[in-house]
Amino acid sequence: MTKGKCTLIVLLACWHNLHAQPGKIDTDRPDQTESAVVLPKNYFQVEIGFNKESTYGKDYDLIHPTLLMKYGLKKIELRLEATYKSSYEQLIPDPKWTTGLEPLHLGFRMALWEEKKLLPKTSLLVHLGIPALGSKVFKPDHLIPSFRFSMQHSIADGIALGYNVGAEWDGFTSTPAWIYTLAPGFDLGEKWYGYFEVFGSVINGGPPQHNFDAGIAYYISNDVKIDISGGVGISKAAPKNYLAIGGSFRFNSKTK
Repeated sequence: MTKGKCTLIVLLACWHNLHAQPGKIDTDRPDQTESAVVLPKNYFQVEIGFNKESTYGKDYDLIHPTLLMKYGLKKIELRLEATYKSSYEQLIPDPKWTTGLEPLHLGFRMALWEEKKLLPKTSLLVHLGIPALGSKVFKPDHLIPSFRFSMQHSIADGIALGYNVGAEWDGFTSTPAWIYTLAPGFDLGEKWYGYFEVFGSVINGGPPQHNFDAGIAYYISNDVKIDISGGVGISKAAPKNYLAIGGSFRFNSKTK
């Protein structure tokens, strides 16, 4: 069993000792649409995942793992994102492996307003990637800023529509990628949740990337969720496909 799989099992096992909060855990994974929900005050949440993404030809990336940690304040949450990646390139005569930690991303999510009639529940996410906090093999030239507005509409009982718009930079050029996501989500009984999604990015002067994905999640408890998802590229510049698994948990860090 790999170290990454052992880590996931240990993290999910922690749910037995967590303090419960009314309502189910709300996560940013497994879809690409970031949630509009800010983590409650004093709560700590961890989301971890593993995935394989086929890029071009026989090239692919392994993410093992991606990690998101969040801590709730009043109407704002603090965030840290970390990704450990291995990239395989089918070079001739010798294939190439590149492995390391991508730059850590620090940021926050801030609640802006609640849903009211046609006005969606909305929050603002801001992140900054720090090149010095990562491996040299994936080190960009500059800081890596990003922002997005996360919005959510309640369509009916157990059905919601989430969508994001924003921009992100790659740390190598000053040209942003303008991003979008659109993801209808459905409660499937008491324990299951499903979604499908379109997402992508557009860069000035470059080819657009458009993708489609779908996934399901299972709630072990209100505080623990596991998921599986997959997607395909629907434009030439997009990655060919990906498959991911993961899990999330939360607990109230305030001592009674």
